[in-house]
Amino acid sequence: MDTFIVNGAEYRVGFTKLTRSYRKEYKYKVTTEDGVAHSEVRAVYVDFSLALGNMDAAEYDRLMAALLTATGDVTVTLPSGATSSGTYTGEFDGVSDEVTTGNDTETFWDNLTLDFIGTVPVEVGG
Repeated sequence: MDTFIVNGAEYRVGFTKLTRSYRKEYKYKVTTEDGVAHSEVRAVYVDFSLALGNMDAAEYDRLMAALLTATGDVTVTLPSGATSSGTYTGEFDGVSDEVTTGNDTETFWDNLTLDFIGTVPVEVGG
């Protein structure tokens, strides 16, 4: 199990897929008539898509409650290297899951997918 931290609260989850992308915001980005590209980076943001699974039902419900009540920016701590973690600020742009099975007394939810959009840059240009 992996540890996923949202606003300082730890959750024991299983990452089934974790993808990240770096998004650059430019002060300007132009190509002059001679074909040369010119640009200056304002900031670099990190966005994530997390697919979570294999979680204890109580832990799943606790995480969902936190996600559904979060307003504005949140801080998350996720793996950022082979043995390191990074903390990022942003918002959950999408949260989805699905029922995998159920019985007369309990519904089993799984395949939780979170789309996280960085709102505070991890790197600021000059």
